[in-house]
Amino acid sequence: QARQHFLQTKDAGAALQMLPCGQSRDHVLLRAIKRFGCTDHGYRSALLALPYPSRIFYIQAYSSCLWNMAASHRVELSTSVMLGDLVLVRSTSDDGCASRDINREKLQIVTAESISRFSLTDVVLPLVGRN
Repeated sequence: QARQHFLQTKDAGAALQMLPCGQSRDHVLLRAIKRFGCTDHGYRSALLALPYPSRIFYIQAYSSCLWNMAASHRVELSTSVMLGDLVLVRSTSDDGCASRDINREKLQIVTAESISRFSLTDVVLPLVGRN
């Protein structure tokens, strides 16, 4: 209710009053918005008022959302391997079994010549981030 009220009215003080106990992140955000206002600066200050682990939590959640949207879009395009897909090429060991050693796996972009060698289970999507 408090979130809905704030989204409709932009009244952080009233939303704070409606917020149940135990919602510490929401309390911190609303108190900061009440203090700094409903402006770009106010919203930025509210995010910076959160402890570092909480800020990272939001960044990781947003990154996961972007990855899920990309994965859903990719599957909507086709359930087969497509030109330009990024695939994980697993090397085989001496006994002919596929290796699960990440150091022996390589990424490859699917070309017209290599498309028949891969299935949808080989397709990978990169994660958002610095690595």
